[in-house]
Amino acid sequence: MEQQKIENLLLTAFEATQTQREKSPELEVSYEPSTKRWEVVIRYVQDIRRVISEYTEVEAEYLIGNYGILRGSKEDLLAIARRDEVLYMEAAKRLFFAWEKGEIEGQQILQGVSGLDSICLTRDFNGEENINGKGVYMAYLDSGIDYRHPEFIDWEGKTRIAFLWDQTKAEGVYSREEIQRALEAAPEEGYEIVGQRDLSGHGTHVAAIGSGNTGVAPGSELLVVKLGTPTGGGAKTTELMRGVNACVNYAVERNRPLALNISYGTNYGAHNGYGILEQYLSDAVGYGRNTFVVGAGNEGVGAGHFQVSGEEIRERRDGQGGDAYEIELAVGDYQQSFSLQIWKSYGTNLRFYLLPAGGDRPIEILPEMGAVTYESEGMEALIFYGEPSPFSPYQEIYMDFIPKDTYLPAGIWKIFIEDTGREEEESYGTVDLWLPVSETLALQTGFLRPSPEKTLTIPATASGVLSVGAYDQRYNQVAPFSGRGYTWATNQVKPDLVAPGVEIVSASPQGGYTARSGSSMAAPFVTGATALFMEWGIVREADPYMYGEKMKAYLIHGANRLPGVEIYPNSLTGWGTLCIGRSIP
Repeated sequence: MEQQKIENLLLTAFEATQTQREKSPELEVSYEPSTKRWEVVIRYVQDIRRVISEYTEVEAEYLIGNYGILRGSKEDLLAIARRDEVLYMEAAKRLFFAWEKGEIEGQQILQGVSGLDSICLTRDFNGEENINGKGVYMAYLDSGIDYRHPEFIDWEGKTRIAFLWDQTKAEGVYSREEIQRALEAAPEEGYEIVGQRDLSGHGTHVAAIGSGNTGVAPGSELLVVKLGTPTGGGAKTTELMRGVNACVNYAVERNRPLALNISYGTNYGAHNGYGILEQYLSDAVGYGRNTFVVGAGNEGVGAGHFQVSGEEIRERRDGQGGDAYEIELAVGDYQQSFSLQIWKSYGTNLRFYLLPAGGDRPIEILPEMGAVTYESEGMEALIFYGEPSPFSPYQEIYMDFIPKDTYLPAGIWKIFIEDTGREEEESYGTVDLWLPVSETLALQTGFLRPSPEKTLTIPATASGVLSVGAYDQRYNQVAPFSGRGYTWATNQVKPDLVAPGVEIVSASPQGGYTARSGSSMAAPFVTGATALFMEWGIVREADPYMYGEKMKAYLIHGANRLPGVEIYPNSLTGWGTLCIGRSIP
């Protein structure tokens, strides 16, 4: 019965052996080996605090909108999930940057662009001059920031960062005053006061595009959250939710509008807005005068998504090409564990088979309760055949492939789909398969005939956020890598629009500059634009309701069109390219 209220990934992780979890990057995310506890996210109703108090070993954090993060033993969490007050429980997921790897330095920086000349930037809003984001908080939940970089220091030598939370440190919350003292000290002494550093440079680059002195909204104040845990391991959805919660509360307590930027994503989920993270963001955006902006990801030219229609599957059964529809998946050399999700409507009657490279016969995936381990040549397949729940009408089959030694069998794997419905039934909907984001896979791993549609990463699929893809402003065309829509099954228009995202020159740690590409770079252009509109509308009182869905409506209304693209909205560009000047009401 837990299957009704706990996602398949978490139940699979609960049932996996310690060895299986250690070999699987997906199954291990929620587990804390040092404490032997699990970290999960819940959505709840009524008095959840009273329920949690009955489990003395469970730690709880309560977030806005009846969401929470729990840490505890598997037994306690399963017991809590059964309580009527708990609506749903999910595992933490790993999040990944949406930028292209590799530095572009030196002479090549001169070939990059700031992107500001491509977004119709104006400081004059209907007679209100010098609009620059003053009075607006801009939040960046990322890899941190180089707070000593000149982009984030005003002309008086004062920091523009109002709040800095380094989640990787036990005592990592720093005020504006502490950051200022660190700036006025010698660098090494300063880092004794504020010990946060941006090791990857991603957060610094993103923040300078939206809020730097040479960025879109140079008058704004920054709220910065460096995602992570004191034990390390990178960003997780639970850490993102904590950061959003902190920034929203900070802005509400000071009665300020908030433009919040997320340039992270994951591929786990139905890509339709039903996941807890997606619903949390859609709900949290309404707790104050907020707009949330999320990058669409860089999976557009990846090989991590495959889609087939019910009609195509049925054609095979009717004698047009064999009994089963065949999907080919290449697994590259040196591929360690990876996962695969199959999503479908519960109304379709289908049977699935898996044939790994080197296998002598297909494995039939049976609709059994719980996680089932299937063995083949050189690997184990841990498979959870899901069912619909009170909160989602869709069905997921989750698979985690674990090598018996170090690597999985390389070569062509095959998934077969058979239509088992009655003759008079019409097949409908699609069956969609997703791999993890390409960054986690071996170079050759992916579908041989991938589907570029529905390659948005999560949480860009959340209905309440402003989802942003990337376009190449040099040639006025969509960037091939940019994640594409629409959302799966619900067909919501995503991305909402696109912004410059190719070789964007922005700040890098240690005071320098570099050019980067990705939807990570496109998102802060839009976040900066929302800050300008908030200053004009809310701070200068031209329109006190300039936030949330209204903000989204104005930006898509003023979006420019790309040459050769005739239909809007569309799954590549949404409603078009960001154009601030055309969007002013």
